[in-house]
Amino acid sequence: MRAAPPSRLTARRVLLVDKPDATQTQIRLGNVAIARNDPAYVPAVVANTILGGGFTSQLIEELRIKRSLTYSAWSMFAARLAGGDFRLGTFTKTPTTTETLALALSVEGEFRSHAPARERLAKAKTYLRGQFPLRIESPDALAARLAEAEFNALGPEELATYRARVAAVTPEQAAEVAGKLMPPPEAVAIVVVGKAADIHDALAARFGPLETMAARDCEKLSAAKR
Repeated sequence: MRAAPPSRLTARRVLLVDKPDATQTQIRLGNVAIARNDPAYVPAVVANTILGGGFTSQLIEELRIKRSLTYSAWSMFAARLAGGDFRLGTFTKTPTTTETLALALSVEGEFRSHAPARERLAKAKTYLRGQFPLRIESPDALAARLAEAEFNALGPEELATYRARVAAVTPEQAAEVAGKLMPPPEAVAIVVVGKAADIHDALAARFGPLETMAARDCEKLSAAKR
């Protein structure tokens, strides 16, 4: 029997993992999203490429280029057989933790609320269609993609039609999947790893009550699950 996917969060949860020796803060956020065999998967990938799937993405533009808050910011759909998730990640200096998290949430929230500009959509589709042959050119890579298609019951035409399906995505489709599958900023799970003594109060003031956990306790949880 296949396990049911977890339910989507309907409220924001914030976990602060205290790492007293940290000089930077790692930020991750997301929510339950999409299964790999969902017909909306390709439009979702196209939409995400605009938001955070490449070096010319809107997250990079806003967080790195315009604000110099980080070197890297990204987002992705991790789609699996029984469901998956949308996730966004970045990092920053300790003093700019709250600003960076707030901006990341704002950029994602704004993106999911409006149809992408046609030039950004065209650029994302060109990128994905151009990268696809390179990502299956080695025997290992091709075998992995074929195995993925078989495991997720995607059908024998999955690889052959991928580039055409990317090209067919419209701004309306991209906007629809973004609004449906990218979580609103008030309904996400947020994990912040950094020096709690320096960032706890600012995070709590901006984002409300948060749970705090020592980094060593996370290691214990991981070991217990194994």
